[in-house]
This record gives sequence, C-alpha cells and structure tokens, in this order.
Amino acid sequence: MKETRRAAEERPEWLSAMGLYPETVIYSGVEVSRSLVEGRFWARAGMGKGKQKRAVARAIAAVFGPGARFSELARPTRDVVWEKYPYLKGAYILFFSGRGLQASVGPREALRLYSYSGGAFSESVFQACIDVAESTGRAVEFAYDRDFGFLNPNLEEVGSGLCFRALVHIPGITHVDELIPMRESLEKAGVKTEGFLKGWPKPHGCLVNITYRPGPGASPTDARESFREIILFVVEQEKEARSALLASAETIVEDRAARSLATLRVARLLGYDELADMLSWIRLGIAMDALEPLPLREMNALLFLSGRNHMCAMVGKELSPLEEDIMRASFARAVVGSWAD
Repeated sequence: MKETRRAAEERPEWLSAMGLYPETVIYSGVEVSRSLVEGRFWARAGMGKGKQKRAVARAIAAVFGPGARFSELARPTRDVVWEKYPYLKGAYILFFSGRGLQASVGPREALRLYSYSGGAFSESVFQACIDVAESTGRAVEFAYDRDFGFLNPNLEEVGSGLCFRALVHIPGITHVDELIPMRESLEKAGVKTEGFLKGWPKPHGCLVNITYRPGPGASPTDARESFREIILFVVEQEKEARSALLASAETIVEDRAARSLATLRVARLLGYDELADMLSWIRLGIAMDALEPLPLREMNALLFLSGRNHMCAMVGKELSPLEEDIMRASFARAVVGSWAD
C-alpha cells in the first residue's frame, strides 16, 4: 500500500507543462514499444517474463543513468496508474528519468517508453523518446525482421513500434453533434477515437482519446508529421464548431459555465462524470470569454487526481461511493476556492 500511495501522490510532468493549443489538447505524446530478441513473444503466454524484466531493467538503468528511480508496482497500483498516467495502464515496472520520460515493462511486451506533455507535444518531447529507444537498442537486442520491422506482441504496432496519443477537449464538436462525422474522417486516416469517459457520442467532459499507430515502413519523422496534421485537423474543426455554438447558444454557454464554477465552490457531493462535465463548461466559458481566465494546469490536476482509484490510494483504503463523492467535492472546493473571483 505504501508503494500505491507514493505512485498516486506523484504529479506527472504533463500536468505542469503546457504546449500548443492547451484549450483543446489536454495532453499528447508518443510511445515506443520494443520486444527483446531473447523474450520473443513468450511474454504473452506468461513465459520468460523474469528474464525479460531483468534484461530491460539493466538496459534502462544504463540509459537513464544513476539518477533514475526504479519502481516495481503491486497489482492495486496498476489500477491507480491509469487515472494519473493514462498511458501506463497495466505496467509492471516503471522507471522515472526526471526529464518527463517514463519506461515500463508490461504484461504484453518487454519494453515501452513514454514521453508526454501538456498541450500539443513538441519536437523535443518526441525526440527524447526516440533517442532513449535508440540508446536502449544499443544495450540490448530488439526483435526485428527485415520485411516487417520491429516485432511486437501487439500486431497493430509491428513495424515502427510507434503509438501517438492525445486527449482532446472538444465541446464545440460534441455539442453541435459533429463528433461522429469527425470520427469517421479520422478513421479513414487510420486514427482511433474513443470517449475518455462514458456517454458516447456525447462523452462526459467532452473528452476524447485519439490514438494513431503508423503502419510498417513509416519513418519516425513522417509519423510525427502525420500526427501533427491530425492534431491540427481536430483543433481547426473544434474552432469552427465553437464559433457555430457561440452564434447559436452564447447565453446557454455563459449560464452553464458560470453555474458550474459556482457549484464547484460549494459542492458537498460530486461524482466524477459530473465533475468532468462542469470542468468542460468552465473551459469552454473561458475559451469563449464568458469567464475570466483560470489556470488550466489546476483544472487538469483536479480532473485527473480526483478519480476513484487515485483517492483510495491517497487515503490508503477503499472508499464507499458516498465517501468518494464527499472527498472529491472537498478536493474541488479547495482547488476552485483558490482561484480569484
């Protein structure tokens, strides 16, 4: 439980760093997945995990240097991780470099590297992950085929081993009922979309996960450029949708934003979906000048650190639904109460 609590209390880099388009892109980044030659695909069958873990641990420790922190997580912690590090769900071993980079040894592949930031990710975020993958590849041998590229238990990532992700806040597209057409357009480009929370095609919080895995033969640079174009497409679509929403429902937006902010200041019970919806209206109100600017970083922290598993880890015990809603409301009052009127 001590390890679980420590994992929950640490704040990830992307909550404090803001990239481009933070009003639409909450976070984005790249993952690089690699399998070891010695492990092959045995990890999927539950064989050879110990050998793979030890080999990767040596390689990552050498690349990240003596300052890297190593943490082997217990099963309860893996339930916590997704709320705080959405890209680390299912990780068995984590390494933290202190440079916004993480690595994990998971149940399906030998090694997965992550580099994320708030907003639309930058060249430095991308390059940091690629550089570590290449450095690690000089320390251990990755499974590679001349025809297919890097081999991987996840068939969608055979070839480049790259996976680009972003969490976008798109209330304009959602409220003008353009989410399904946008999803269809992205699917034609090989991009997957799903609601961060339940409620599709109007997910709570208007939060949508975007996942892009380039096929075999795509170079890292070309894949990064394709992902950048995907992000720009979504950002532009959202701008147009917000303009249409403002023209048809400006008063409604102002009302929902103001009431959401007022409610968070006094709420005594607060569900997670309800919190996500209120934060969405507040973000939209700020973007459309219905509210004074408020700190997006703190809104990100309030959203991600008030999930059920997270709060259970923080208090070191299971919470009943009522206790969970009480704690979340208390957290919201503390955060929102610190904002200037």
